[in-house]
Amino acid sequence: MMETKEIKKILITTIIMALLLSAILLTLPNTSAQNGGMQVPPSQAPIKITELSFSDDEPLEDSEITIFATVLNIGATRVTNITLSFYLDYDVIRNVTEITINANESIIVNMTWVAEKWNHNISVMASIDDTPLKDSMVGKDIYVEAKPIGDISSLVLALMIIFIIVIGTVFIPSIWMALTNAPKKVNK
Repeated sequence: MMETKEIKKILITTIIMALLLSAILLTLPNTSAQNGGMQVPPSQAPIKITELSFSDDEPLEDSEITIFATVLNIGATRVTNITLSFYLDYDVIRNVTEITINANESIIVNMTWVAEKWNHNISVMASIDDTPLKDSMVGKDIYVEAKPIGDISSLVLALMIIFIIVIGTVFIPSIWMALTNAPKKVNK
């Protein structure tokens, strides 16, 4: 039989080992069953923006265009809480939040924008849990043409109306004056 002293020694050693193991486990990073027990920092997540496109590559001012961003999960696990930030000339114009993409799948996220004349850069960037993903910003330039003043037939019609008004204001009064100041014929 074991002595009480040895039993106490084994019990104290077991308690100390359990405390040390607990302390080690508490200091390790959290793991997740979602990614196979390995924690992936958001900056290294397997999310890539593969394409940025527009519903109209040559829009006119004030036309509504749709901006499409194709986002791919190249990893083996589902990724949640993704945010796509859309930028116009490097200023955020819209955030699309709470996006989830399954493993090895892609989705298309879109937004509409009323085109403003001039040269612009439209960009999109992904983040997970409000942490931007490294090298995830994709941008594309777009030129928005100013709205045309009018078509040719409208311009010709407007010029004809102006011509008639000018002719009317210059010649009609002089014709009227000529008619009203004409010498009267006297019948003999």
